[in-house]
Formats: sequence, structure tokens, C-alpha cells
Amino acid sequence: MKKRDLIVFILLFFLSPFLAPSLFPAPDTQTPPAGPAIPFGEHLVYDIYWFGRQVGTGEVEVGQKTIDKGRVVFNVVGTAQANDFLENIYPVHDQVQSWIDASTLESLQFEKKIDENGNQSDEVDVFDAVSKKGRHLSLKSGEKKDFSIALPAQDVASAVYWVRRQKLVPGQSPFKIVLSCNQKNWELEIKAIRRETKKLRGLGVVDSILVVPRLRVNGVLDTRGKAWVYLKNDAFHTPFLVKVQTPFGPVLGLLRPPQINEPLGPKSRKDDLPSNE
Repeated sequence: MKKRDLIVFILLFFLSPFLAPSLFPAPDTQTPPAGPAIPFGEHLVYDIYWFGRQVGTGEVEVGQKTIDKGRVVFNVVGTAQANDFLENIYPVHDQVQSWIDASTLESLQFEKKIDENGNQSDEVDVFDAVSKKGRHLSLKSGEKKDFSIALPAQDVASAVYWVRRQKLVPGQSPFKIVLSCNQKNWELEIKAIRRETKKLRGLGVVDSILVVPRLRVNGVLDTRGKAWVYLKNDAFHTPFLVKVQTPFGPVLGLLRPPQINEPLGPKSRKDDLPSNE
């Protein structure tokens, strides 16, 4: 997975920044267990901090339901944008889109348009569950490629909404998800650690569930990075705080309260990553 794709993944979809080749079996069923409805119309804005300094924003928006070939689908659009400070160091102007089956939460199509520090890509992956194949098209080079997929097909966006639909119980065995990214299958496991009460400026007191994503390479835990994701302990499991430890420094994503147009950051630049998780 290329570095520019990892940055989009961190900023928009809050999961671990180090994906590894697939070894776990695919989930047993294409239908997620009963849970909250898909939050159609949801619009989440995150202020992104690097070493305590605000460096950009990430936005995720869920469109309304549409019909595609007889299936009810919804469209998720994610964008990442560097602010003036980061623009001078590492310009970021990214957008990803996912078309997700509203019933099964499997991905039907994933698009990404990346523009980071001179690196550009514009790609489309279409997933065909019948043939268990994905079809890749680069809109820049015209390159086409077929690749194998696991079922149900999950991209980085659909996987997040699948996780948010689950019953997250601290201490239970982790969920294991097969992702399709860069025409390969990647394995990720998600574990609910504990409930916590967080108090944040602009958000107030939040009852939350701490979730930790883990990756394995050839069955061995990948320790190159670590992420802590705080989800609201409500029907929608809205992610509101993300802390990621990466080789290029600590990254923090903080959900911006509705109707607030300016970033609400940590009180100081000493908002350290949690330890001993």
C-alpha cells in the first residue's frame, strides 16, 4: 500500500495505517447483524493534528439512498485537505468515494482521486460478487486490471460502516475484516477494549467505546504503528476521536461539533498518545 493511500485512510476512515496481506478467512455471511440504520445524510468533519498542530481537515459524508441495478445503495464521499501550514510541506488534496449496498454493507464500487505532493492518481475499482473479481481502471493511464476479491467485498469506507453496525462489547474476540485495497486483499482485526468517559471542548462529556485496530503480516502482529479510535456509545457508534502513532509522528483526528466552522483543538500541544493499551 502506497504512503499517499495510507494518509487518506488515516484521515478519512480512522483505521490502522499499516495494512498487511490477507491470511484470515472472509466473514461467514454477507449480511451484518441487526444494528442501527445507515446514517443517510451524515456529515462528519474532523480537524487533523500532527504533533499537536492543526494541519488539515478530513470530511466524510453519506449521501441519500439510490437504486443501482435493482439494489438500494448509498454513496460515501471522503475528502482530505491540507491547511496552509501543511500545504508548504506536503500538499494534500484527496477524495475517495464508495458505493455501498444498503442491506449487506458490501462495496460495489470504490473510487479515489489522490493529489499529494506531486503524486497523483485517479482510479476506479468495481467489485463483482458473482465472479469474485474486481475490475480496476486507471483514469490517468488507461490501465485495466482484473483481480481476485474476498466476499463480501469491503473497501476502506464500507468496512468502517460495517464495524459501526456491529455490537461492540469490550473483551469480546476481535472482528476480522478482509479489505480490498490497491487490487489486493488485506486483513484487519478490530477489538473493543473498554468503555470510557471523555470530556472534550466543543463536544462535552461523551460516553465512548475505545476500539483498537490491529494488523497481522503472515500471522504475526504488525507493530509498526498503532491507532486508538473512540466511538460514541450510541446507536450509530460515531467516531469522534482518533489517535494514531505513525513513523512520521503522532496524528490526532478530532470531530468538529455541528455548526462550528473553526477548528477546536487540544488545549496544548502535549496531547500525548495513550500508552499501555
